[in-house]
Amino acid sequence: MEEKELEFLKEITDSQRTSGNEDAVRTYLKEKFLQVADKVEVWGL
Repeated sequence: MEEKELEFLKEITDSQRTSGNEDAVRTYLKEKFLQVADKVEVWGL
């Protein structure tokens, strides 16, 4: 695994998260994915 990938995994696992309140993780991932995607859709399950 490359350093860039390891850093990404570290950032995800270090982010604040609580079951039922995944806003921080969702926001982080959306920002990252928008760097390589035109559109990101999020909906509650």
